[in-house]
Amino acid sequence: MSSDLLLSQVLQGFYLARRADGYSAGTIQQYDWALSRWLKFLGDKPMRQVSIEDARRFIVYLQTDYGSLSPTSIFHAWKAIRALYKWASAEMSMPNIATGLKPPKFQAPEIVPLTNVEIEKLLQTAVTVEHKDKTRQYQRKTQQGERNRALILFLLDTGLRVGELCRLNLDDLNMETGEATVKPFQSSRKSKPRTVYFGRRAQKELWRYLVGRKNDLKNEPLFLSAEGRRLTGDAVKHILDRIGKRAGVERVHPHIFRHTFAIQYLRNGGDVFTLQRLMGHSSLKMVERYLNIARTDLEAAHRRASPVDNWRL
Repeated sequence: MSSDLLLSQVLQGFYLARRADGYSAGTIQQYDWALSRWLKFLGDKPMRQVSIEDARRFIVYLQTDYGSLSPTSIFHAWKAIRALYKWASAEMSMPNIATGLKPPKFQAPEIVPLTNVEIEKLLQTAVTVEHKDKTRQYQRKTQQGERNRALILFLLDTGLRVGELCRLNLDDLNMETGEATVKPFQSSRKSKPRTVYFGRRAQKELWRYLVGRKNDLKNEPLFLSAEGRRLTGDAVKHILDRIGKRAGVERVHPHIFRHTFAIQYLRNGGDVFTLQRLMGHSSLKMVERYLNIARTDLEAAHRRASPVDNWRL
C-alpha cells in the first residue's frame, strides 16, 4: 500500500473498516464529527507527515479556539484520533503517534436521574400532541400520545439503550410475561443479546398503544412514527426533548431513562450483578457509578432518620 496516502484517503478506509466490523452508525458519526475537524485543521496532507505536535495542537485548538465545546466532546475527539491511528498502524503499518497523545483532563458528567415528580409531568404531557390551525393552537390526545407514554414507561422500566429500543419488533416481546428479547447490533461489540423485563404498568400502556394500531404483524417495529415507519434514535431524542420542554423538565433524553432505571433498581434493593446483566454492560465499571449514587442516597437517608441522633440519646 502506498506510503503517501492522504489523510482523507486514510479516513475513508477507516470508516469502511469500521462499518465492515459492525460498528454502529452512531459511533461512526461520532468519529466523523471529530476527524472531519481534524482533517480541516491539518489540511489534506499525507498522513505520514502528521506529527504528535499536530495532534497536540489540534486538542489545544478544540479546548481554546473552536468554541464552547464540552470536556466530553474534546475527550471523544482524543479517542477518535487514538482509534484512527491504532487502526492505521495495524492495517498499513503506519507509525502510531497517538500513543504519546495524553488524554485531555476529563471528568465523567454527574449522573442526575429523573425524579418521580418529573416522570409524572412527562407522562401527563406525553399523552397530548400540539396542533395548530388557522385560528388557534391546541392540544389533544392522539395515537402518537399513547405511543409517547408507552415509550417513556418502556424506556424507564427496561433501561434499554435507544438503539436497542428502536431495533425491537413486536415478535421480540412477550406481553403476557413482560419480557423483551434484545438482539445485538451486527457484531455485538457493544450490545449483547439479553432479556429485559417490563412491569404491569408498562404492559398496560404498551397494550393501549398497540391495540390502536392498524396492523399488528409480528415482524413490525415496536414503535412507529406518525408515518408508520420504524422510529430512529434521532426521532426518539426529538420526541423526548419536545415533551420535556412542554412539561418544563430539563435534560430529557433517552439515556436519562437508562440512568434513572439503574439508580432506582439499586435504591429498591436490586444487586449490581443482576443490574449489569439487565443493562448489557460487559463490566461492572459503569454499574459501580450507579452504586455510588445509591450509596450516597442511603447515607443521606440514614443521617435524616438515625434513631439515636433524632432521639438525642
